[in-house]
Amino acid sequence: MDATDADEIRIHLDKMEPFLGAPASSPFHDGRISDEADRFLRHRVLARRKGPPQRLVILVPPHGAREATTAIDALRRHAARSEEASRDRVREVLREGRWNLGIGLLFLVPMVLLARGVHFVLPSGTLASTVEQGITILGWVALWRPMEQLLYDWRPLRRDAEHYARLAVLEVEIREGE
Repeated sequence: MDATDADEIRIHLDKMEPFLGAPASSPFHDGRISDEADRFLRHRVLARRKGPPQRLVILVPPHGAREATTAIDALRRHAARSEEASRDRVREVLREGRWNLGIGLLFLVPMVLLARGVHFVLPSGTLASTVEQGITILGWVALWRPMEQLLYDWRPLRRDAEHYARLAVLEVEIREGE
């Protein structure tokens, strides 16, 4: 695989197997592209986030255009499935984050109440203050992961979905004999 122009993603294919990941006669050949091809294309699309849509040029040996159409179909199916999977994962991460936030808040409330009650059990001083602060911190730490999920974890997944959406609509050109 080779990339030359910023508006063009070029792939030189002598055989389809490196791109598709499985021979066309394989029962597992169901519109998937290889991991290497996926990484290459995502990297090229990622390198150019803005601007006009890029064009994918598949360079094949003479009389290889028929096989290349299989690669185009596989690319479109792969991109659509991967976009959907990424969007599903975003929803899953946000749902899990909300659920975990509820659990964290349910844990925080008793911890804050327990921390306030420390002074009824321990005499005022350094020990009571340390235990109170420790219990309060423990309650707040329980919110760390839910907040991380809700603020950050979903963003790379959404970006992946956007990249796959761009891959799905790439203009594709097949050139024989280059």
